[in-house]
Amino acid sequence: MSSDLPTPTVYRHVTREIDRAAPGPASIAFFDFDGTLIYGFSIASVFRERVLSGKLGPREAITQFFGMITHG
Repeated sequence: MSSDLPTPTVYRHVTREIDRAAPGPASIAFFDFDGTLIYGFSIASVFRERVLSGKLGPREAITQFFGMITHG
């Protein structure tokens, strides 16, 4: 995927084909409003993956966590 966010490991089998696709106008973006790809609050999965992978420092983790519970 072209995003800086990691693909949560638990969902990698679902997104494998998307990850392998060539970037450009032949590729599409989609949104999982009905929860068919990621069950529940998807940002929580991404947040957890970033924390566990070490790509999110303690200060940023706290800031984002409070942002999620305040605005999410």
